[in-house]
Amino acid sequence: MLTAGWRGTRRANGAAGFTLIDMMVTVACMAILSMLAYFSLGNSVAKSKRAECKNALMAVASAQEQFMSNNSTYASTLSSLNLRPYSGNTAGSSACTLADPTVDATQPAPAVAGVRTSFIATATAQFSDSTCGQTWTINNLGQKSPDPGTTPPGACW
Repeated sequence: MLTAGWRGTRRANGAAGFTLIDMMVTVACMAILSMLAYFSLGNSVAKSKRAECKNALMAVASAQEQFMSNNSTYASTLSSLNLRPYSGNTAGSSACTLADPTVDATQPAPAVAGVRTSFIATATAQFSDSTCGQTWTINNLGQKSPDPGTTPPGACW
C-alpha cells in the first residue's frame, strides 16, 4: 500500500522515494514541453526574418516614391536609391536579398521613352519559409504578393 505525504511517496515497507513510474511520467512531461517550446521558437524566428524582409521591401518602395518625386521617374537600381542589396547590416546576416527594381509589365507603357512609370521590388528569402514562400514583391501601386501558389498575401504581409 502506498501513502502520499509531503516527504514523497512512502511504501508499505516504510521505504520512501520516487518510483520508476514517477520518473517516467516526469521525463515524458518534460519531453512534451520541450517539443512545444522548440516548434514555437522556430515559428518565432521565421516570423522575425519575414518581418525583416518586408521592412526592406517597404524601404525600397518608400525610396522609389521619393526618387519619383525628385526625378519624375522610378529608379532602375538599388544603388540609385542608396540602398544595399540585402536586408540586414551585412550580407551574411541578412534574412533576404533584394533585386534591382524592375518595370511592372502589367501597367501601361510610359508616354515618354526612358521614363519608368512603374516598378516591382523583389526580396528573396535566405531561409526556408514553408508558410509564405521564398519571394515577396511590392509594386508602385502598393500591391504585395508572396510566391504564386502560396498563402494569400494578407496572411504573409
